[in-house]
Amino acid sequence: MSIPLFLVDAPGAWTQRALVIAAAAFPIAVIVARRVQAGAWGELPATLWNGAWQPAVPAAKVAIGHEESHTADAHGDVLQRALPWLAMAGAVAWFACTPFTADVQALRIDRVGAERQATAALANRGVKLGPDWQRFSDIVLSAGEPGQSLWHRFVWREAGAQAYRELAGKTLAPPMWEVRFARFDGDVAERAEEWRVTMTGDGEIRQVQHRLPEAAPGASLDRDAALAIARQVIHDQFGLDPVLLQLRTADETKHDARSDWTFVFADPNVFVGKDGEARVQVVVAGNEVVAAGRGVFVPEAWQRDETERGNRLQAVKYAGIFAIALGALAALVYAVISWNRGHCDKRALHWVAAIVFVAAVFDLANGWPQFAMQLNTAEPVTSQVATMLVGGLVSAVVAAGLVGLLTGVGSWHARSGSVLRSRLRWGDWQPRRKRSLRAKRRCGPHSRWRSSCGRSGARSSIRSD
Repeated sequence: MSIPLFLVDAPGAWTQRALVIAAAAFPIAVIVARRVQAGAWGELPATLWNGAWQPAVPAAKVAIGHEESHTADAHGDVLQRALPWLAMAGAVAWFACTPFTADVQALRIDRVGAERQATAALANRGVKLGPDWQRFSDIVLSAGEPGQSLWHRFVWREAGAQAYRELAGKTLAPPMWEVRFARFDGDVAERAEEWRVTMTGDGEIRQVQHRLPEAAPGASLDRDAALAIARQVIHDQFGLDPVLLQLRTADETKHDARSDWTFVFADPNVFVGKDGEARVQVVVAGNEVVAAGRGVFVPEAWQRDETERGNRLQAVKYAGIFAIALGALAALVYAVISWNRGHCDKRALHWVAAIVFVAAVFDLANGWPQFAMQLNTAEPVTSQVATMLVGGLVSAVVAAGLVGLLTGVGSWHARSGSVLRSRLRWGDWQPRRKRSLRAKRRCGPHSRWRSSCGRSGARSSIRSD
């Protein structure tokens, strides 16, 4: 599974390769370390061979010492008493450390309103879609996308929080609604055509994107004609004076039946950080503007520093993931062993597994809008949805089984530990009390055994110590 790491050169590749090599060499390193420690090669004693293994013989029950039982009792009581306080401390820390005020505009319209606004935006452009077009919508967090996330981090660090708040919703995209119009029936080549409309939280249209098939016919404009269209869009859509912008790139892409132009402009009047630029991009396919949006140019030096910083943190992240995976594997192995021995609270297992499964099914249903935005128009929808459902249900069953098993084993050990401690306390106290009562009866004023009271009392005292 790690072969691709050694075939592709990318930032952080050598760090991942080093981790893979270290993990593979760890068993050999253990052998070499033991060889150096021993000083010479030797034969293992017979007791360490598999043939020397014998099944364990159940040991006779022995009384547990008072000191050991009280120590385990104290540790368990301290842990159980600390859990509620730890939970409350975690809740307080979450409330104290979680920012409940956003630096960007909130979404004020719902899904129905967003889809209505998107349909109206297409109608304003003279686009009328037939009944074979399907509509999907989802919330887009631009700060979570790899490319735009870099823009947000650059502006926040280099320009400051105040500049970031001023640019959010303008140069930087805020959380938005994205509505997709696509077809899944008909010719495969024609189904590549899509419309995507994004809008801000108050319903303002930010971008209307028209994705055309490669073979779609169109005009083949020269640079000046396409540039005039792009400048007109900048004036009409963004309210900017094209004369004040600086043209950075003008790239032409030739297709069989048309030519596409991509223009990138820099806005020197917007400060986004040292050596950075606020930019506007316009894509003209044939004689139609199919996309127009804003962005940020991030200097290459800053990107390299950010990549190196991410690589340094990547090793720590992988170490944490490895530690968590190792702990989870150990817990799973212990839970399976306990299950085989019957040390499991089946009622807790069933209840928790059912709750986790229902929660996973709700999460699967909640993720449908995001999945629908990624449906491939070149493949049947039925097969894609069936694959998603089967995979999601299998994952839900596995997660429910694992969490239920761990909960059942933990519940069984918690209950058995409490019962054992109570039995130990009762078992240690009950014989003393009975012997003390017998001694009192034998040494009473009307007892016939007063002559042996001292000896029996002494013997009972010795036995009770």
